[in-house]
Amino acid sequence: MTVSGFGTPTVAERVLLIGSQWDSLSANLKSLAGQGELTFVGPSDHGTPEIVSLVDPTVIMVGPGCDSARALPRPDYESGDPADMPPVLVCVTADELEDGAALSQGEEFADFLVVPCSVAELAWRLRRLVRKSSTGPSGSIIEVGRITLDQDAYQVRLAGRVVPLAWMEFQLLKFLMENVGRVFTRGVLLSNVWGFDSLGGTRTVDVHIRKLRSKLEVHGERYFRTVKNVGYGMVVPS
Repeated sequence: MTVSGFGTPTVAERVLLIGSQWDSLSANLKSLAGQGELTFVGPSDHGTPEIVSLVDPTVIMVGPGCDSARALPRPDYESGDPADMPPVLVCVTADELEDGAALSQGEEFADFLVVPCSVAELAWRLRRLVRKSSTGPSGSIIEVGRITLDQDAYQVRLAGRVVPLAWMEFQLLKFLMENVGRVFTRGVLLSNVWGFDSLGGTRTVDVHIRKLRSKLEVHGERYFRTVKNVGYGMVVPS
């Protein structure tokens, strides 16, 4: 399926499609493209740095069955520039979600979407990423234990070492660091971090908490508290 050729579309919000399995979303993409707010470019088998630079997308969308860890270029995290990699939306089938491989391999995604889905849900997720991409982070440094989050540089360090985080991992960590000691239900975290109440379900929160733990709880220090049947919070290691 070809939505648009490579080049510079007239609409500012460009969505670069990566992968080849777009049949389940073809009608949705054409419907959104017809509304004029989003321009879909591609698809391309791989999001090489040259293609990303040429298209200059606001959002990158990875199709079902695509290994996002191999298909996407790695941003230069040391530069501290969030523009090095636009937010990535990874589309997965229900089987891929249960298997877990598609999400565990793609560490740099901002959000994931189970397909097939409605036009409304796809539009909502893309517009949210467009809005967050244009807004960007806003100022100051937050410290919890040996974790330092620099909002201006869009950078997280653990004991002085830069820790690369995906878009929504950064947003979730920022929210938890701003509310140390408090425990939030998954629904509250979805609403405050992702900006919705139910789309995608609580699995979204669980996946991102697991990734934060694997990247930040590496020195035997426990930063993320789980309260059974309630939710998650952040604590200062003793």
